[in-house]
Amino acid sequence: MKKQFSIYICLLVLLGSIFCEPTIILAEAINATESTERTTDTLESSEPVTGTIDTEKVPTDSSTAGVVQSATSQAEEEQATVPSESQATQASSTLNQNSIQPRAPDTETETETEASTTAENLSANLNERGVQLFDNVRITDLNDQPFTAENPPMYNDNIKIHFDWSLADTEEIRAGDYYTYQLPNYFAIHNTVSGELTRSGGQSIGSFTLALDGTLTVTFNEAAQTLSNRSGTIDLITELSVSTVTEEVTIPTGIYDEDGHEIIITLPIYEVDIIKTGNVTSSGAVVWEIIFNQASRELHDVVITDKMPQGLAYSTSTGYLYDESTDEWIRTDGLYTFNSVNNTFTFNQTVNQPVRIVINSAVTDPTASSFKNTATINGSDFTEKTAEATVTYDEQSEYKRFKGYDPETKRASWEISVTLDKDQARVLDQTYSGTDPEKALHFFVPETLVITDKDGNPIPSEIGPLMGHTSWTKRGKSYALASRLPKLATTRSNTTPSCMNRF
Repeated sequence: MKKQFSIYICLLVLLGSIFCEPTIILAEAINATESTERTTDTLESSEPVTGTIDTEKVPTDSSTAGVVQSATSQAEEEQATVPSESQATQASSTLNQNSIQPRAPDTETETETEASTTAENLSANLNERGVQLFDNVRITDLNDQPFTAENPPMYNDNIKIHFDWSLADTEEIRAGDYYTYQLPNYFAIHNTVSGELTRSGGQSIGSFTLALDGTLTVTFNEAAQTLSNRSGTIDLITELSVSTVTEEVTIPTGIYDEDGHEIIITLPIYEVDIIKTGNVTSSGAVVWEIIFNQASRELHDVVITDKMPQGLAYSTSTGYLYDESTDEWIRTDGLYTFNSVNNTFTFNQTVNQPVRIVINSAVTDPTASSFKNTATINGSDFTEKTAEATVTYDEQSEYKRFKGYDPETKRASWEISVTLDKDQARVLDQTYSGTDPEKALHFFVPETLVITDKDGNPIPSEIGPLMGHTSWTKRGKSYALASRLPKLATTRSNTTPSCMNRF
């Protein structure tokens, strides 16, 4: 019976230990075994044998209660101080997890640290970082007017270059960051240029410097680090430099637009205007005329070279400036200096008005009937340009010229060209001047007279001249020729001896 009761107690303890830790179950099992003998007698005397145990009817003395309470208290203390197997497993797992995966850092702090580290590693050279600072480039005159065919620049004209620049707000910029650009060779730099780099609105965010070698350097300051809308324009005044003879220049800039296309600038180049004309005077001399700078551009160091062609010689010249207010050519002495050796007209001042030069030349080859003359103009603002003109006696309507003298026959030859537009028109040619025939030093040789039209065709006899002597001196040396001639007729005749013949 005692054994059976003991088994019941053990079962009871086991049922209670379902909700307790294994260490406590062991402790309670030991205590229950030790107290089995002390409780056997009591259980035998007071409880019948049954298959179940009513826990409410089980008597317990004070010693047994004390043992159970003491064991329970001890178990509770041990449970509080000694971790269970599951707790130990969980603690071990937690320890392993922390050692393998450190605590996640604060996201904002890490981003700031990373950005700071990235900024410190960025190159100060924006070119190396692949930044394109300039978005556009334009070239204008000093009045900000674009160059066109109607407003072309000169070869060495002063010009403005406009560089439009911008930086993206996402671009990290620190004080001291810089960008460089090499100007094309079409620009001449005579001195260094520096200025303040201002964004739209006027706030300074840096500076720029243009070196003598054409390197443009833009350097940013502290304000560029924090400001947005970083954009503006750099304006440079420099000089165009064109060394070849051309009507226009094409300038690759190395600057690309928003579509990735390189900006190519094409400029029409100014060509000085120059006109050359010539004519034969009534006395048979040849007069040349040069007109240039009708656009009234400011021209410097102007030199005109005008060499007389074979058969002509320089005689005199006169310079004129055009007065727009009166619409007249005003004779201007001292306008230029003529060099007879080099045949040059060097202007003594800056030319900013239309200029006219009239050159008188004498015929040195009486046999020549046509002359071609070329004038060349040079200056520091434009390329060399030439103008030419040709004159022939056949193209002139009226003149008289000396054709030459034959020392063997002692005869002088003369040629007269006239236009007669009325019937019975008369041509009077006399061998003396004034009204006194006694002054005549030569006389007409009738058999040498030849009359043709302007094309050299002989005039038919039925319309030939009616010649008559208007006066003779007692020595028979004075002669006046009166003829009826057709329109555009030419007469050639000889006189002897050689002297002036008046027409």
